[in-house]
Amino acid sequence: MNYFIKFLSITSLIAVIFSSCNKSDDFDNEYYKEQQRLDSTLNAQKNVLKTYAEENFTTPILDTATGIWWELLEENENDAYTYNLAYAGFLYVVPPTVKVIFSGELLNGVQVEGGAEPVEKIVGGSQGLPLAWQYAFYPRTLPYDGISRTVGGFTPKGLKLGAKIQFVTSSVWAYDNVAKGNIPADSPLHYTIEVTEIK
Repeated sequence: MNYFIKFLSITSLIAVIFSSCNKSDDFDNEYYKEQQRLDSTLNAQKNVLKTYAEENFTTPILDTATGIWWELLEENENDAYTYNLAYAGFLYVVPPTVKVIFSGELLNGVQVEGGAEPVEKIVGGSQGLPLAWQYAFYPRTLPYDGISRTVGGFTPKGLKLGAKIQFVTSSVWAYDNVAKGNIPADSPLHYTIEVTEIK
């Protein structure tokens, strides 16, 4: 009887180990498939974004990390707002609350977001803004504990009061493969954003 219980215990343990391995492999496989999908989308939209920027921007700049093309239309060195990093188990940029006049357009010129009046947004956090907005607003680097940390923004100091920027982004950094209102899934977008308030 003891032999049977030992055999059953060992068999159960082996089944649990294999089951655990399978779940991990499934997770790794799903992660790999998702990365492949994102890379495929970025590659498929790369030339479209380049052509759009070259035809519609005066001095387009490519952010090589994201593939986003951008152009600073108006720069303002107003230092009334300072971007900061905070720590909560990980480093993050403290999200600024901004008022902006903005437009978001499909690449055929149809406006699908924004308007002529300033609207309040929180850049970062869970408000549902495209990730591309964070790259546009945040500085390239920020200090924390005396060390310069890479944040990944386009400009050295981030967008300030009075700044105006335009950028064209892959759908990966916008709404990805999800339709939102009048925006079809997998849509690259062109944004123009003017900062009227930041705090």
